[in-house]
Amino acid sequence: MNKTAVVRARIEPKIKNEAEEILSQMGLKLSDAVRLLCRQIALRHALPVELKIPNRDTVEAMNEPIAKLRRYKTSDEMFKDILG
Repeated sequence: MNKTAVVRARIEPKIKNEAEEILSQMGLKLSDAVRLLCRQIALRHALPVELKIPNRDTVEAMNEPIAKLRRYKTSDEMFKDILG
C-alpha cells in the first residue's frame, strides 16, 4: 500500500522517549506502533485495549507515593495481610 497520509500528535518528550526505548527492544519504531494501533482500530472498530473510568480507590492508589506502598517478600505474606 502507498503510505501517503500523515498523522501528527503532541506528547510529552519523556513519554515519547520511553515508548521509543521499549519499542526499540521489540524491533519496532514509534511509527510502526502507530500503524499497528490504527490497523487494530480499523479491524476491531474499537481500541485494542479496554479503557475504563477509574474509581476513587484506583485514583487514590495511582496518586499514592511509592514509598507508602507495602512490600511483601512472598505472595503468602501478601494474602495473609490482605485476607487477615
